[in-house]
Amino acid sequence: MPEQKIQFINDAAAFALGEMTFGQATQAGRALFVAVGTGCGSAFGVNGFLAEEGTPGVPPNGYFYNAPFRDSCVDDYISRRGLEKLSGEMLGVPLDGRALAERIAAGDERAKACFRCFGEQLCDALQPQIEAFCPDTLCMGGQIMASAALFLHPLEKLCTNKKITLYITQDTSLRTMQGLTRAASR
Repeated sequence: MPEQKIQFINDAAAFALGEMTFGQATQAGRALFVAVGTGCGSAFGVNGFLAEEGTPGVPPNGYFYNAPFRDSCVDDYISRRGLEKLSGEMLGVPLDGRALAERIAAGDERAKACFRCFGEQLCDALQPQIEAFCPDTLCMGGQIMASAALFLHPLEKLCTNKKITLYITQDTSLRTMQGLTRAASR
């Protein structure tokens, strides 16, 4: 039987490789990639490659999901469960991004306020990473980005002030699969 190589790669790192190879970050010098879903996945890129361990401003393995944030860590706030907890506190019922967006479309101002609060938390959670790494590009992915227009304003403002190009990935799964092909070809 021929020898076979098995390689493991974090899904956020695969997303980053896909964006740097096929997506919106092909020209980025320093890029931060954040995928918000069941958790807050992250990766850092330098000149088309994943940032090497020890790169200034990059946390170990490129992960900041476990960084201290408010009374816990980033992952507990910037994730589906974080949004559900926030909506539970503000609306009395835990809602995911889609359900919250549906309420906003129906005219629910409290749902709109909930998403605004989530956007402020997102900005607050990413600001230390942005300050430490100084990216020229920030790529945001994950299912929740379908509702980005409802909550992304604080982060857009921060990126404008820092002269960071902000991209929203339309199909995070596609970019992740493309990144896996790049990782497999090495």
